[in-house]
Amino acid sequence: MSKTHLILVDLGLEHLNRESDIIPFAIKRTADYLHIAFDCRYVQELILGSNHPDKILKLLEQCREAQQQQINQYLNYLNEELGDSFSQIVTTLAN
Repeated sequence: MSKTHLILVDLGLEHLNRESDIIPFAIKRTADYLHIAFDCRYVQELILGSNHPDKILKLLEQCREAQQQQINQYLNYLNEELGDSFSQIVTTLAN
């Protein structure tokens, strides 16, 4: 399954204002995380938070909601398979 991932890059004090300058800067700043936090990157859309803070907030909220849904799915699975008591889960997993 393929999922969209957001990579947030702090431009700091860099004075970059063109997409052609920002993308290579962001790639360089995130190179250490390749194959750790993500396997590949394709720049589909560049959003400058300073220009579109509402869009960044909306994307972050969508991400939070997706993560909450995933957590709820895992919790439901654990409850169905192992019960809802923490001690019961620990005991079952330990055996």
